[in-house]
Amino acid sequence: MKPEHLAMLNSVSAPAVHPDGSRAVVSVTRPDFTADSYVGQLWSVPIDQEKLPRRITRGFRDTAPAFSPDGLVLAFLRTGGPSSKAQLYVVEAGGGEPQVITNRLLGVECFAWSPDSHRIVFSSREPDAGRYGSSEAVTADAEAPRLITSYQYRLNGAGYTRDKPQQAFVVDVPELGGEPSTQPAAPSLPEARQLTFLTTDVCSAVFATDGSAVFFVAAPAESDDNLATSIYKVSVTGGEPVAVGPVGSVPQAVQEVRQSRDGKWLFYIARDLGRSGRDFVARNAVLYGLPAGGGAPAALTDPELMDVSAPGGRIELRGPDRALVLNNAQGTVELLELGATGDHSLVVHGEATVTGAAWAGGSMFVSLGDPSTHGDVAVFDGGQLRLLTDFSAVLRTETEIVVPQELTFAASDGYPVHGWLVRPAGKGPHPVLLNIHGGPFAQFTVALFDEAQVYAAAGYAVLMCNPRGSAGYGRDHGLAIRGRLGTDDMQDVLAFLDG
Repeated sequence: MKPEHLAMLNSVSAPAVHPDGSRAVVSVTRPDFTADSYVGQLWSVPIDQEKLPRRITRGFRDTAPAFSPDGLVLAFLRTGGPSSKAQLYVVEAGGGEPQVITNRLLGVECFAWSPDSHRIVFSSREPDAGRYGSSEAVTADAEAPRLITSYQYRLNGAGYTRDKPQQAFVVDVPELGGEPSTQPAAPSLPEARQLTFLTTDVCSAVFATDGSAVFFVAAPAESDDNLATSIYKVSVTGGEPVAVGPVGSVPQAVQEVRQSRDGKWLFYIARDLGRSGRDFVARNAVLYGLPAGGGAPAALTDPELMDVSAPGGRIELRGPDRALVLNNAQGTVELLELGATGDHSLVVHGEATVTGAAWAGGSMFVSLGDPSTHGDVAVFDGGQLRLLTDFSAVLRTETEIVVPQELTFAASDGYPVHGWLVRPAGKGPHPVLLNIHGGPFAQFTVALFDEAQVYAAAGYAVLMCNPRGSAGYGRDHGLAIRGRLGTDDMQDVLAFLDG
């Protein structure tokens, strides 16, 4: 694999499953050298082996597909060019011309359908007056200086946040079969109603099961000196948000919230932050179940051994009171199914990294990567995964993908160090690159890693391991180097190199 082959790396989103279970839609994106950006479209993947996957949109970058609960409409985000902001589009599920329904200055971040399929709640940044192009009279170089009075005022990739907090909006989905306007003016868009007016970011906005309210995650205004976030509920007609959890003496950072289909439970993913609200080191993310009618939350995953914060992971629902989540596990990402009352099962595990899953109409679709594919879609069929796509076929045809060799060596104190060797072609000896991941609470995985493949094609043997301090091996493994960077972790990577 050479650098020029990077444009063949097709990444696959989490699947959106049609309510009848007959097909899924995914976003397939890749780097494009000419555009100097990621590009991609939506693909329909039928469960029927006699039917082939096909591209169904032709935008510059189409992402985040989601079917309406009645199965009639497909919503997604479309970015019109390298410097454009993503907007919300809808199209008839059977095909047709997509229609834009938002024109947000700073774009749309994420969205979710209402249970009746008539509305969508979405998150978007709302700029202060006179900033970020909100006023034609104020150019970027003429904006007033910022007076920073808080600790938390910017994010990687987003820049300053206090002067453009992310808010929740609700928009009605128009009748897609109506006659379009023949006027040359810009198309009339449905009015988006702002639901929240917080000074902190509103995230993970989803409708309640009965459609009467929206749940979301945000940091309390008074928590600037810690990392805690809470779950709130606001009526779809507006009003003051009400905090609904978490309930407990130890602050938590909530990442995601979703109400069960039977309306009896709130599932949420959170990390404990210690008494200070700032102790985030090596804290595994935990799935909790909170009774919707009130009560104490229960941890549904083991906070010492499981970490349900895999990249791109989100809470998906199965049945009336069950949730699907992704778990970092020793260089892989597993798919777990958990019931609100505590029972659980391991759905997908082994030499793969699950990047998304969804269930509807009796069908479970899974997006995943492994040593030979950068991303594909499978269906859980008869207790086994059945591949439905091969988005990395061209990559394998044009290049020689090296399958990593799994290895475990003992450190000087006997501690097992787990990792992989990507060995180049030829007898050797080969020059060696010891690749060390960042974090440190992160993990190398078994999935195809383009960086290691390019090094191997250049003749280097690449070593990658998950030393103490990494994620996916339990909390004790992650905590081993707290306050001791460059001790056990250095010992581990050097032992892996010597091995």
